[in-house]
Parts: sequence; structure tokens; C-alpha cells
Amino acid sequence: MASKLTWPNGKKIAVSVTVMFETWSEDAAPNYSVQTTHLKSGTVDHASKAWSTYGGRVGVWRIIRMLDRLQIPGTFFTSGRCTEEYPDAVKQVVKSGHDLAAHSYSQDKLLAYMSLEDQEKTIRKSIDQLESCGGKKITGWGSPVIAFTPETVGFLAKAGLKWTCDVTYADLPILIHTPHGTIFMTHTRERSTI
Repeated sequence: MASKLTWPNGKKIAVSVTVMFETWSEDAAPNYSVQTTHLKSGTVDHASKAWSTYGGRVGVWRIIRMLDRLQIPGTFFTSGRCTEEYPDAVKQVVKSGHDLAAHSYSQDKLLAYMSLEDQEKTIRKSIDQLESCGGKKITGWGSPVIAFTPETVGFLAKAGLKWTCDVTYADLPILIHTPHGTIFMTHTRERSTI
């Protein structure tokens, strides 16, 4: 049995605030809806398309202001496409001192559906866009809908990332060794330990 774990400075609990700052490809929207009844196949779901822009237009700003007011640091898992659609919001996340983590290019382009070459290109593109817009090195990753492949973690290490939250089988961070280096895998971003 593992020894009892404790938090620094005698704290009894740790809280990690993560924000999913997502966007979809142009003319795409979530396949889930704010409506109680889905529209029949082939019908343009204007409500979902409008709803999918709420995060970048309004929601992320409300969350940034709240976290700033309460002096709580957060990690914003951000789609690379947000740098094109909502660059001011991406810049404000960094300016406010929050962590910026990569969250692929768009919410509807899943790594699990891509060739290995396209996965690696998507990871690199997402990181480059976020670093360029935010002016801060990206160290972490979270795959949209946790749809990764066995090769994803190696591509993340090759891209120079230090951690990913794609793991779903461990409570505490674990080290994964890949042909491209070692990377932490964890459910959450733990600012003080990684």
C-alpha cells in the first residue's frame, strides 16, 4: 500500500481550475445542441452554431474576470483556432497570469481520426499558433474529447510539451517514456508539481 500523500504547507485539499476554451471549424458546430430535440439530419442547426461562439465572445471573458477577481490561477485548454477567432481573449488569458495549454486546432478535428502525419502536424500547428498569439511557451496538452491515439503522447513529447491530461487511468501524475522523451500524464494540471 502506498504511503499517505500530503499537500504542501499542511493544506487539506487542492483545487485545480481548468477551462475548456474551444472553437469549431468554420461552418461547423457541436454535434450536441442546446435544444431538447435535435433537428433532422441535413438541417443547418443555427442555434448550435451560435451557441458554439458563446465561449469566445462572452464566456471566457466572464471566467477570466472572475478568476482574476478571486486571484485564482487557472489553466485554459485552448483550441489553436481561438487565436484566429478570439486573439484578444487568448492574449488576456496569458496577461492575467493563467496557464495556456494546447487543445488541438478545433474541437471537431479529432486526433483519433487523423493519420499519424496529420496528428503531428495538427499538434505542431496548435502549439505554434498559441505561442505566437499568447507570447508564452506552451507546456501542456489536452486532446478534444480525450480522443488520442497510442502515438499522440510521443508526438507531444517530440513537440517539447511537458505534460498532458489525456490519461484517464491514474489518480496521480505518472511519467510516460516515449521514443521522443518523457512526458507527465495527469488528469489535471498541477501548477506547483510539474
